[in-house]
Amino acid sequence: SLFMAMSGGNDWGQYYEALERLPWQYRTIFLVFITFSVFAVVNIVTGVFVENAMQSSRTDREIVVHEEMEDQKAYLKILRDIFAEMDK
Repeated sequence: SLFMAMSGGNDWGQYYEALERLPWQYRTIFLVFITFSVFAVVNIVTGVFVENAMQSSRTDREIVVHEEMEDQKAYLKILRDIFAEMDK
């Protein structure tokens, strides 16, 4: 039933209501479990999203640096050609 409450198979409120006949400690433990599990899942999903965004950003930065270096090489070649032409 804990798996069903976490996986969306059944509403966890149904299980909480079923625990009303037991002492309050059981309901508290159930609520702590649900709260911990939900935050753990949200934390994992957020971590995966942030890691993918960081990886994408890192790749983009490398591409920009590479393009700038290629532009600089092309500019230097043009300048060399101009000075070589002026020396003639």
